[in-house]
Amino acid sequence: MNLLALIAVFFIEQYQPLAYRRVVGEPLQHWADFIAQRFNAGQRSHGIAAWLVAVLLPVLALGLVYFVLAKVNVLLGFLLTVCVLYLGMGFRQFSHHFSEIQLALRLGDIERARQALADWQGRTRELLSAEEVAAEAIETAKKLGIDFEKVEFTPEEYLEGMNIELEHGTVDPNTNVTSDD
Repeated sequence: MNLLALIAVFFIEQYQPLAYRRVVGEPLQHWADFIAQRFNAGQRSHGIAAWLVAVLLPVLALGLVYFVLAKVNVLLGFLLTVCVLYLGMGFRQFSHHFSEIQLALRLGDIERARQALADWQGRTRELLSAEEVAAEAIETAKKLGIDFEKVEFTPEEYLEGMNIELEHGTVDPNTNVTSDD
């Protein structure tokens, strides 16, 4: 049943991509701010309590709702699974923003890179140079949890690798990752 839910979500995501920032990002940011205001007193125990409230409590509540819905009707449990997966699919968009910025910089289209960065961050970036746009994109990737300390490459190597992949993709249709959504 979970495989069917995943397949359904892939089709829904292709037909109607999620407006991630509005539907998921902003509510999660408000929730995180609320939790930080209530629990952030600078001690480790407060961080643990905040995590329990911010993450564990909603997960347990969702599990309970799923259990009840699945007992009432299996289809209701399936629909909840599809909804949760659909909301989670929005996280794949981060790589699209980063790739769009990198491609625009590679093509020398600084205006397009600025616009892609502004769309990603939700703020204007008209006066940034190409180097500043790349630095901002890397910094935003770090803020989103891409830990360049734990991966086997630097941010610069990542950008270089993307350049190579984009170059190969535009030359050979079999390796085209540039036009692959």
